[in-house]
Amino acid sequence: MTEWDPKRELGMVGYLQFRRGRWVQVSTVPPWVRTEMDNYYQTFIREYGNPPYDIEQTYSGDGIEYKVYYNRISRNELEEEYYIKKS
Repeated sequence: MTEWDPKRELGMVGYLQFRRGRWVQVSTVPPWVRTEMDNYYQTFIREYGNPPYDIEQTYSGDGIEYKVYYNRISRNELEEEYYIKKS
């Protein structure tokens, strides 16, 4: 069982959308998703020489799909956006 709770993270309206199977933006993801993201990020840099940007990655686990967008803000700055959907 994960200590990350989507109901607490989303609030009532977001949680209802999540329960209906829609993608909902969240501000955090569980630690295991962070670990997977870090592995992807490091592998991408090793293979291509620069960090990923304008790329979407999806991870599944705990009955939830997690989508991560790597958005380029400036030349050296990335922003990550997180979304979840019930699988």
